[in-house]
Amino acid sequence: MARYALGLYEKAMSGTMTIGEKLECAKECGYDYVELSVDETDEKLARLDWTKEERLALVTEMYRVGLPLRSMCLSGHRKYPFGAKDPEVRKRGMEIMEKAIDLADDLGIRTIQLAGYDAYYEKDQWEGSRQAFLENLTKATEMAAAKGISEGDIITAIDDTAVSSGDALRSALRGYSAGESATLTVSRSGETLKLTVTFDRASDSTK
Repeated sequence: MARYALGLYEKAMSGTMTIGEKLECAKECGYDYVELSVDETDEKLARLDWTKEERLALVTEMYRVGLPLRSMCLSGHRKYPFGAKDPEVRKRGMEIMEKAIDLADDLGIRTIQLAGYDAYYEKDQWEGSRQAFLENLTKATEMAAAKGISEGDIITAIDDTAVSSGDALRSALRGYSAGESATLTVSRSGETLKLTVTFDRASDSTK
C-alpha cells in the first residue's frame, strides 16, 4: 500500500482537454487523483452552477476512468476575496464558498484549497480587511466541516514575520538555509496552530 496519494493539478494539463481526458491522462501518468480548478474566470466559476445531471455525468466519468477528483483549488476568491472592502464583494465570496462546498460534496472532493490573502487586487489598504478575512474564513470552515470537507492549512506567519500572500511567503522562506528550523503559525479549521519545521534544502529554491 502506498504511503500517500499523489495528485495532478488540472491546469498542469492542456486546457483543450475535457475533464474526462484529463482523468485518463493523469491515470496513465501514474497519479492517484486530479485536483479540480475553480478560478476567477467566468468559465471556471460556472462550474459551481453545474446541474445535478452534469455532476452525475462527471462522477460517472470518474468511475469509467478509475480515477477520482479528490481536491479543489478554489482561487476564484482572488476576484471576490473574503477581506474585500466592499461588503457586496465579500458576500459574493461567501456565495462562491458555499457553492464550492456543495460541488465538492457532490463530486466526492474532500479538500478545498484556499489562498491565504485577505484581498488580492485592491490597491488601497483597508484596516478591517484582515479581520473580515478571518471572520469569513471561520464561517467557511464551519460550512465545510458540516459536510465533512476540509480546507487546507493557511500559513499566516513564519517565526515573527507575518505573511498574507504567496509572494510574502516566498520572500520569508528565502531567509532560511538547509538545516535551519522555523515556527509556522497556521490556521487550520478555525484554530491557530504553531508548527516547527526544519528545512532539508536551501529555501532559495522557492524563487
